[in-house]
Amino acid sequence: MKKLLLSATALVASAGIAFAADLPIRKSPPPAPYVAAPAFTWTGFYVGAHAGYAWGEGRFSAPAAPGALTGDIDGGFGGLQAGYNHQFGQLVLGLEVDGSYGDIGNTYVNFGSSASSSIDWMGTARVRAGVAFDRALIYATGGFAWANNELKASTLRGGISQDKLHTGWALGAGVEYAFTQNISAKVEYLYMDFGKENYFSDIVPGGLNFESHIHTVKAGINYRF
Repeated sequence: MKKLLLSATALVASAGIAFAADLPIRKSPPPAPYVAAPAFTWTGFYVGAHAGYAWGEGRFSAPAAPGALTGDIDGGFGGLQAGYNHQFGQLVLGLEVDGSYGDIGNTYVNFGSSASSSIDWMGTARVRAGVAFDRALIYATGGFAWANNELKASTLRGGISQDKLHTGWALGAGVEYAFTQNISAKVEYLYMDFGKENYFSDIVPGGLNFESHIHTVKAGINYRF
């Protein structure tokens, strides 16, 4: 009897071991693959908006008379920009075009007569060259500038007004920082010289010359594609 019980116990144990061997082995899930964050680059197109303040000088002169009348001009402005950058190592080269609306001017009074100037819109097309420190970019910029200026003059005989497109150049520098892969913000200084144009030549003999130059400081935000 004892031999029979021992044989039965051995048989049950053998069957249990065989059944356990046939069960699938439970494995732990494989570790998630490591995905490195994409390296940041300034290369690509972007669009954005800006706002700023301008100050400078306007100068009136009459070809038929000696001397000139000068005065300070200032005002706020805001607008849009678009451009493209390409990064070569730490060097970043690009092109930017912007346009702004504002009211940058003053009124000048002299010997019973007055004249006022107002730049109502302006723009630039500039190259940019800078050095990137990862997400920070320090750059210099320069190129072509233009502005639409409205000139009004009043005398004892009445008032006259005329718009002229001035063309000139711009030069400055700025710093831009990318907070994400797509969003960056910048602060930029530009000096702009809009050259000289002649006004009212069909009314006043010799016309009236006006020229201006301004300093601008603006802050902007860009969306980078």
